[in-house]
Amino acid sequence: MVVGIIGGGASGMAAALRAAENPDCQVLLLERQARVGRKLQATGNGRCNLTNLHALEGGYHGDDPAFSRTALEQLSPEKTREWFLKLGLLTVAEPSGRVYPFSDQANSVVDVLRFALEKPNITLKTGCEVQKIRREAEGFRIETDGEAISCDRLIIACGGLAGTKLGGSKSGYKLSGRSAARKFTGTTPFGLRVPEKFSSQSTACPAR
Repeated sequence: MVVGIIGGGASGMAAALRAAENPDCQVLLLERQARVGRKLQATGNGRCNLTNLHALEGGYHGDDPAFSRTALEQLSPEKTREWFLKLGLLTVAEPSGRVYPFSDQANSVVDVLRFALEKPNITLKTGCEVQKIRREAEGFRIETDGEAISCDRLIIACGGLAGTKLGGSKSGYKLSGRSAARKFTGTTPFGLRVPEKFSSQSTACPAR
């Protein structure tokens, strides 16, 4: 079985490693940029907040606040730490519950994931931009700038619009919505820095 994964960010790399645990799977990871994990290097102000020990206690919002329950039950914060430890990454938890790499450097996380991808049944292609996805009778056909690739299973892990300077784009939305004939909800900002002090002319109210 060939598993195609579009996007070499945190979710794409994690998906590739999980799929590669099956020795019968050949994993093809396609990344548009020249290297994987660019956004990951900037998360947590360069420290990379991996998880939070209190994540299971709630704090999720939206039309269905319980949407995250299934994922968190399968991969709890402690299981996340165990997974990274198996890859060779030591972590440390702050009193607030935030978990960071022991090195306090996001580069450590990127390196651990990148080295873990060096498996016989994982093929990484960087600088490979997917133009179109087509559903076939059996599997999918992925069209890039220079070739057409067939796979039995497909994971779209392109990320979102956040961090455009680090490569964030609409490519994932376009591929999911048009090529794969999937519907997706509109984009909504969910994490913004809000200044505590505003000028007298500002109509906004400070929030924390």
